[in-house]
Amino acid sequence: MATRFDAIIIGTGQAGPPLAGRLTDAGWHCAIMERQRFGGTCVNCGCTPPRALVASARGAYLARRAADFGVDIEGPIRVDMTKVKQRKDQIAGRSNEKQAIELIGILHKAGADVNVVALINHPQEIRGGTALHYAVRKRQKELIKFLASLQIDLNAVDQDGLTALDYTQSRGFMPFMALQTPVFKEEAQILRDLGATKMMARSPVWPVLGPPQGIWEDIYPLGEARVHDPVYKHSTAASGP
Repeated sequence: MATRFDAIIIGTGQAGPPLAGRLTDAGWHCAIMERQRFGGTCVNCGCTPPRALVASARGAYLARRAADFGVDIEGPIRVDMTKVKQRKDQIAGRSNEKQAIELIGILHKAGADVNVVALINHPQEIRGGTALHYAVRKRQKELIKFLASLQIDLNAVDQDGLTALDYTQSRGFMPFMALQTPVFKEEAQILRDLGATKMMARSPVWPVLGPPQGIWEDIYPLGEARVHDPVYKHSTAASGP
């Protein structure tokens, strides 16, 4: 059955969520579409992330020239790319957290289910999951708390059987960097304080290049045996190892 909308908003950049809120408050039946990430191009991949990476490179450059400024540093200067990316993600995450909270609030008010699990995959974004998985991977603490206030399932698993709490324990995988996700201690404590308890019995051993990049069958023995539609709701039956 076809659905008719009064307005269709494309993109969740600086203008999308506020416009959706104004139109919804005015009684319009609206749809909002986003191909990839909340916040639009600038905060996610345009202006903010490259500047964060350049700042790290600048720090390494100055450290290597420390002697020119009369500063002695013992040992070689090393760059930890995992921490560089983690810092970049934190800065970008803070930039788009406000838009994410605003848009999710609008969608929830309109009747959207916050517990829907998505299989959408992007090279930097691991696999998908619920909005809570997204918030944890982006280290968006206020969004985590906001989702909990909407009664989101704190123990929901993604297609690989990982909960949000699993991701805080370095059990996910970043195909873009070919590395496992870092440990997020603060986010883990927030989740536990909110009532999250479920984790895998052991850490998964990912293939060298990590999980398949796309919508394929789940990786044995993780997750569920069947292939889901691109967006689905988990069954109440236990899943994972």
